[in-house]
Amino acid sequence: MDLPIRFEISRRIYNQDAFDKEYKHTPLSKNKKSSFFENFPRCNKDELKSTLFTWIPLFDWVPKYKLNNLLPDLMAGFTVAILSIPQAMAYASLANVPEVIGLYTSFFPCILYAIFGTSQHVSLGMFAVIALLVNSVQKRFLPNSNSTEFSSDMRLEDLPSVQLMVTLTFTVGLVMVVMAVLQLHILASYLCDPLIKGFTTASAIHIIVLQIPPMLQIGIGQHSGVFNLIYCVLSAIIFVVLLNVLKQFGELKSLWKTSKYDFTIWIFSFFVTILWDVSQGLVASIVFSLFTIIVRIQWADTKQIAKIGDTELYKDIESHPVYHYRPDVSIFHFNAPLLYVNSERFKEHALNIISDAQTSYFKPQFLILDASGITSCDKIGALTISELAEELSQNHVTLLIACPSEKQVQNFLEVKHI
Repeated sequence: MDLPIRFEISRRIYNQDAFDKEYKHTPLSKNKKSSFFENFPRCNKDELKSTLFTWIPLFDWVPKYKLNNLLPDLMAGFTVAILSIPQAMAYASLANVPEVIGLYTSFFPCILYAIFGTSQHVSLGMFAVIALLVNSVQKRFLPNSNSTEFSSDMRLEDLPSVQLMVTLTFTVGLVMVVMAVLQLHILASYLCDPLIKGFTTASAIHIIVLQIPPMLQIGIGQHSGVFNLIYCVLSAIIFVVLLNVLKQFGELKSLWKTSKYDFTIWIFSFFVTILWDVSQGLVASIVFSLFTIIVRIQWADTKQIAKIGDTELYKDIESHPVYHYRPDVSIFHFNAPLLYVNSERFKEHALNIISDAQTSYFKPQFLILDASGITSCDKIGALTISELAEELSQNHVTLLIACPSEKQVQNFLEVKHI
């Protein structure tokens, strides 16, 4: 029989000033500013070598390469190449550029990634959604262009579609280089998984619908010439590849159970891309995803907590009816950043807790704010706490703040009445 394990905590009671004084707290320096150049290497051999290996990993892994892996790697490379050839031609057709461009995009990115990439298991090439986005650019700037009509007497670089794609590729590459130097990869975190899956599923339906006419040989009489491509085969390749994307519909059930916000983002991204367009749908989906973040912050999780039984654990009193009740003390838990968008709601909930706790026999004397869930606090949030403390003091209620972060303590100390 397992015996219950108990533990006890015995220590002095501190306020923030006494705790900082006894344990020699050192305040955070406000004048410390990180310099952009601190991330650059110092002028010594080891630092330069480490930086070279970071930016060009080829110099790091080639000397360590094991020759006994050469044959399996060659077999894997040939296998991927055989698969990529028809797929790349199909995606080039989808992007409305000559099919030979698809072959180029399957070859050169792999060479560049072998030099600058870090993964040994990544196969690069064209992707259906990117091809569809390129097609939308073609329709916008070259509405009457049919770049798949390419004969041997034409120079590839003279095609308007190729010139447009070269400009687009250079611009996108330049933007990505700037983002890499400035370490802006954090922006990718705003592309949440439900957004991406809803967008790609809708894009897949767009692409499948576009491939039905050439796959069924409807209205394809305009292409001619020796060794004419069988576009129905290329369309069938795209069709089969994208069928797996449609399996993402099966994730909606689990999203509904786990997070209504994620479910809403998935549905919105899907329908706005279906009903509008791929480019505009992506932008609208990102904006909607950011809007849900604002809603989550504004409608934060607020609850009244209390000590449960004879433990030291504090839980929501609505979900734990067996709690230790003290009519003179109420504890308010706020689980979100305290910003200007939710400061009024924060104050309203705190006052409601005090109002509900008042009876004809007892009146609360203390409101404890559990700040452990407040990850950040701006000036408006600190002023709101100050206003709350002043308003409570008029009703003979003292506001106490528990578990604030060091940054929050500094913000609170700059505001009077706290």
